[in-house]
Amino acid sequence: MSLSALNEFNLDFFSLKGKNAIVTGGNSGLGQAFAVALAKAGANLFIPSFIMDKGETRELIEQQGVQVEFLQIDITEKGAPAKVIAQCVERFGSVDIFS
Repeated sequence: MSLSALNEFNLDFFSLKGKNAIVTGGNSGLGQAFAVALAKAGANLFIPSFIMDKGETRELIEQQGVQVEFLQIDITEKGAPAKVIAQCVERFGSVDIFS
């Protein structure tokens, strides 16, 4: 790769700015790590989880300058996945990433 090509390459190529992501269980463990990584790339986060966030995840995500919304829900209940998607669309206008 030439020096000029390296100079043109930057992380904007991987930007998720303006994208909206649902990360189930995104307020703890690997889900939290994935949610924060998406936020660092510019995505807004919608996080459905059985256990509500105690503020740590919200703070980590908001530090990235993106929006975050939480929904306390048991994703295994009948109709829950559709409710999650509908509420994300209501809040952010679309779902671009689902994890």
